Amino acid sequence: MTGGRRAVAGLLAVAAGALSAASGCESGTADDPLDLPPEVSLRQPGGTYPAGLPNDPAFFPRGVWLETVSEPADIARDQAFGLNLYAGLAHDDVADLDAIEGSGMHLLVQADEWSDDPRADHPAVDGWVVYDEADIVYGPGWDDWSGDAGWNTCVPAQDDGGQCGYTVMQHFDEQVPDGELRYANYGIGVLRDETDGEAEVFVNHGFQDVVSADNYAFTHPDAEAEDRRGAAYGQAVARVLDLDGLDGERQPVWGFVELGHPFTEDWAPTITAPEMRSAVWHSVIAGARGIVYFNHSFAGPCVTHSVLRDGCDPMMAPAVTEVNAQLEELAPVLNAPFADGYVAARGPAEVMAKLGPDGAWYVFAGADTVGDEGGEVTMRVAAGSTVEVLFEDRELAVRDGEFVDTFADGNAVHLYRIT
Repeated sequence: MTGGRRAVAGLLAVAAGALSAASGCESGTADDPLDLPPEVSLRQPGGTYPAGLPNDPAFFPRGVWLETVSEPADIARDQAFGLNLYAGLAHDDVADLDAIEGSGMHLLVQADEWSDDPRADHPAVDGWVVYDEADIVYGPGWDDWSGDAGWNTCVPAQDDGGQCGYTVMQHFDEQVPDGELRYANYGIGVLRDETDGEAEVFVNHGFQDVVSADNYAFTHPDAEAEDRRGAAYGQAVARVLDLDGLDGERQPVWGFVELGHPFTEDWAPTITAPEMRSAVWHSVIAGARGIVYFNHSFAGPCVTHSVLRDGCDPMMAPAVTEVNAQLEELAPVLNAPFADGYVAARGPAEVMAKLGPDGAWYVFAGADTVGDEGGEVTMRVAAGSTVEVLFEDRELAVRDGEFVDTFADGNAVHLYRIT
């Protein structure tokens, strides 16, 4: 980290403390002491954690899906990648809950495997994974369920029109101890195949306190070429946020990003490190409050349940480590209010703005193109004259309320601090 970056990190750390002390205050109201540009309004990030995870401006979840932990060395390696959360844990006899507790890592255990295990009372457990992709496997409905996992276990069976996904979610929600954090992940049913009314039940019925949905646009065998872009991950987050807002209440929405080859077809793509980075930042640009990495490869050049530890792609682990370090450093900004109306882009990019706790404006921008296609983007901002391109050792000038930057290809992401 350069001296300038250390200075910014220090400012954010101090400002995050002040933000935490004032977290009950509303921003952007008529009585707000901030001198905002007239076109800018502040919007608080949606939802809080009712238990288990900290509502701390310095905390941004960076989780790994269903990892195995058998000794402290496993945790040390995961923390070195910048992870701070196990979103699910392999249910085996060697799971070292004492080591997880001592490490400070957060842990969610899956209700379908851990609910009858007395070890689930361990203080390492911060919450529960209610279920994964019930929308895909069981469909949107309240039909009866046989209690067995998988296809054709609804009553009537799925092949005969049965749909029991809501029933399955209700069942596993009831396995979670009262008052403990509940997280659920969904898939392309919620994201694409179901109506808003059908999908909203999964998101808003109360099955979980934190929600995500995976799409895997870069690696899905059936994805169209134009959909293999980081912006698709932002669209997935935006879809869940739209559904979540239909009941007038908010819960934290996380992004879900693969690290390897999550499908069984060998000919399907394997995600690359630049694609991963684009997917993560587009999720954040869309409003994700955390990131969960899918760390398993079921086909392709390196079949494994731990892409990061096994080093299948020598570029992936360093890239994830770098992205996670940036997410950690910028957590006070990511948890700060959105500055709606602050930035507008002309050109192929998706943008989002925040008013940082240090008083600076932050703009996050990712290319909305595919493959090698890039482009020049002009960004009009409501205030500021100097642009620091974070983590790139570059500065840009604001002229007549605008600055211009180049996005080299479809995976390009630039992060700006504007004063």
